[in-house]
Amino acid sequence: MLGTSIRHGRIILFCTILAAAALFSASCGKKELSVDELLQNSLSEAEKGNWEISAKYSSAALAKDGNNVHALILQALAMHNTDRLQEAMDSISAAVKLAPTNFHAQYLSGFFAYKAGRYKDAVRPLALAQNLRPKDVNTLTLLAQTHYKLKNDRLAASYYKGMALHPKYKKSALPVNALGILFARSNPALAERFFQEAEKRSKLQPHLITDLNRAIFYEMGKNRKLAASYYKKFVSETNGKAEYDPLRKQVLRHLETF
Repeated sequence: MLGTSIRHGRIILFCTILAAAALFSASCGKKELSVDELLQNSLSEAEKGNWEISAKYSSAALAKDGNNVHALILQALAMHNTDRLQEAMDSISAAVKLAPTNFHAQYLSGFFAYKAGRYKDAVRPLALAQNLRPKDVNTLTLLAQTHYKLKNDRLAASYYKGMALHPKYKKSALPVNALGILFARSNPALAERFFQEAEKRSKLQPHLITDLNRAIFYEMGKNRKLAASYYKKFVSETNGKAEYDPLRKQVLRHLETF
């Protein structure tokens, strides 16, 4: 299943496949498969995570119609999910040239550039994707992360604020934590307010990352006593959670320096 996860914000791309289903209609051919049938088969295999088989069907569709945008998008998704990022980028680039107003083509163009570490190249297609679908939270999230990587704090903050207001994240500490980190150096008082809001949003969940971020924030502000208290809180709350073992060990080693 297609998807990419960022500790600083999660991006789920499988929706691209599901949304694409509405674009494809099957034909009735009984012998040689039509382009539409090949696309349906490619989509069906993609939904099951059978990316190599999906790629074969999308390649067959492209052999019949080399300018089929939907086939190019499915081919790009299959290449990405079989660790062929450059080929994915080539396919999606062709799709963008053929259909510059196709949301999925622009979004994936930005996503692949982000995955390749080409953050500057990711900005334009993601901005175009957002113009095409202003309420898409995946685009909003990726734009926030891209500008964070580029150290464009003002723009990153605007997108994280948009995330914080989105129904999907309205009760999540994730975007508010990110805002606290962004303003930790330039505006500590504002950062503190964001961390307080993150704690409020985390009441029904362990604070974990919020506590760790606050520990780092207080250490940056030379308040080692308060920083130590949050580091210890993080250690306590992650005991028994195996997925946090490596990070907890790092925090424990760091606490030895206090």
